[in-house]
Formats: sequence, C-alpha cells, structure tokens
Amino acid sequence: MLSFSFSVSALALSGKQVPPVVYKPGTTFTNSYEVFGSDKNVVAQVDSGGVFKHFSTTPIVDGKFDIILDFPTDEYIEPGEYVIGVTVREEPARNADGELEGGINTLVAVSKKVYVIVYSYQKDVKATLDVPNVNFGSNVKVSVNVASVSYKDIDSVKADLILYDEETKTEIARKSTTEKPLKSLKSIKFTETFDTKEWEAKKYFTKAIVAYDGVVEEVNSTFLIGNMDLQLKDYSKQLTQGYSDFSARVTNNWGNELKNVKAKLFIDGDELLETPTISLAAWQEGELKGIVKVDLKPDVYKGKLKLFYEGESKEEPIEVTVVMPKAGERVVSPSEQQPLSAEESNSLIFIGIAVVVLVVGAVILFIRKRRGEADDEF
Repeated sequence: MLSFSFSVSALALSGKQVPPVVYKPGTTFTNSYEVFGSDKNVVAQVDSGGVFKHFSTTPIVDGKFDIILDFPTDEYIEPGEYVIGVTVREEPARNADGELEGGINTLVAVSKKVYVIVYSYQKDVKATLDVPNVNFGSNVKVSVNVASVSYKDIDSVKADLILYDEETKTEIARKSTTEKPLKSLKSIKFTETFDTKEWEAKKYFTKAIVAYDGVVEEVNSTFLIGNMDLQLKDYSKQLTQGYSDFSARVTNNWGNELKNVKAKLFIDGDELLETPTISLAAWQEGELKGIVKVDLKPDVYKGKLKLFYEGESKEEPIEVTVVMPKAGERVVSPSEQQPLSAEESNSLIFIGIAVVVLVVGAVILFIRKRRGEADDEF
C-alpha cells in the first residue's frame, strides 16, 4: 500500500518591476527579490536560455536574494531582445541519507520575467519626428530626436527638415540642422521653427532626412494648420420612414476647445431635427445625433446641415435617401426621442423642484387650516 502526502503552498515572489535592461559591456545589473508563503526549502535561479554565461543569483537569506546580470566586455551577444526568467522553487525535504521524506509532495515554483536588450555593434540610430498641429497664424516647431542604438560613437549626425503641401506633394520649406557628434546609447534633439503665418489652414507633410557617418535614414509625419472651424466628416445618408436615427460626425479643426456644438437638419427646406449640444476638445472628432420623424415618401432628397459652434454657424449641403421600413424591422418610437440638452434638462429640473415646493406648501397650508378649524370648534 502506498502512502501519499500532499501540501498546499502559497509560494510567492515579489520584486521591483524593472524596465528592459540595456546590455552594456563592462557593467553589472542587480535587482532584489523577496520570497514568502512557503514552509519548505526554496532555491532561486536565473535562466538565460544559454545565451548569457554570467548571470547568477545570491543565496536566499531571510527570504531575500539578488539577481546579478554581469555583462563582460569580451562577450559577443547577437543584437535583439531577450527574456530572462527569475524563478524560485520549492525543493523536497530529504533525510540524512539524501532520500526523499514524506512520500510524494506537491512542489510549487514561481517565476518573473526580465527583459534584456542587446543593441547593435555597428553604428546605428533610431530617429523619431515630432510636429504638432497648430492654429492658423502660428509658427510650427519641427523636432527630430536621434537616439543611438549602437555600442559605437557616431562622429557626426545632422538632419534636413522638409515641409510639403500634403495635397500637391510640392515642397514649400526646408531647413538643415547643425552637425553634432553622438555618443554611444545617447540621444540628441534637433528643433527648427518654420514661419507658417501665410500658409493655408490644411494638412501638411514633413520629412526628416537624418544623415550620420555616411548613412542616411528618413522619417515622416504630418501636421495640421487649423482655424476655428467645425468640419463635417460623415452623416446618415439613409433615413427610414417614421422615426429614424440620424447622426453626423464632425471634427474640431482648431487647437482650442469648441463649445456649444450642435446641428440642425433641413430637408426640402423643412427643419426636421436639432441635436443636443456637445463640446469638442482641440482637434477632437465627435458625433451629433438624434431621432428624426420622417413623413416623406421614399425618394432621394436634397438637404443641408447647419452646424453651430462658438456663436458661429455654417451650412453643408447633403443628400439623403428615405426608405420604407423593412418587414419586421423595429421602428423607433416617439418616446425614444433624442436626449435633452443640458439647458433643457436644467429647465425640467427647475420646473420639477418648483412643482414639489408648491405641492408641499399647499399641503402645509391645508393642515394648518384644518388645525385652526379644530381649535375654533373646541
């Protein structure tokens, strides 16, 4: 007859979460961990998958230990990102003769991951381009960040910054930065300001040509020059007879918030809908929507959307198709009309409070009158 003994363990491993560790020859990285929740003997190990030869752990003392990631100068590691496993595991108890004690036990192991990045041994960079959207009449600052991802220093790096009209693809401005050296695994930032005060409000394309020690790389980006304008992006082009959902997607083409944004829908000269108002943050896209009652016959109709924002308004021509409801299709009822605007909601709340006050006052007067009549009779 065999005897089995099982134990339930809550072995846990805690330690500071570290960002990806950069492999730098000639340096050492350490991190501390703590083990708890087990009454068994626990050992720790670091598994590098056979790639790194000099990774180790210190003995566990009072539940604590360190990992030691040693990066020697004479070791070549293929560039890339590696996942290192830090593991603690329970070991079975043994007697003085080295034999297992207590039958068969359930042993627990817990692991955490550490990421190690090995960069290039040849000269290499990673470039990023930052061009913010600006309001009409403002200058635009174009910044290109060049980060070394190499263990070798770069003698000289510079960038040509070129701006294009996005629509015509024609070059409209160009500037070149000064040349600078770039140390291994360091970064530099070039910034140039372009005078765009006379440029139209629309989309533009930017290219940065980064040159370093005979190597050239390109990065691209786009930016907007905006004005205080609300742009219609899309709208419901088909409406169903009866009560139908209608929505319009609009974009704030301005670097500031637009308030009191709403739309009115006109078809054949008749106003069919006024949406609740919303606010749009800078460059934000939003949706104006509501439920419209459609009494028109199935056909294609010309109409317009009148857009309101910050006391301004504009009209956009539209075309909608009215169709009959499909068999079995759920028809929106009048009770599902669009939500009230903030002003309408506040008005209804005020009216409701006033009604409650009047009713309570009337009840109090009635009670006082009855009490007065009772006192007179007594």
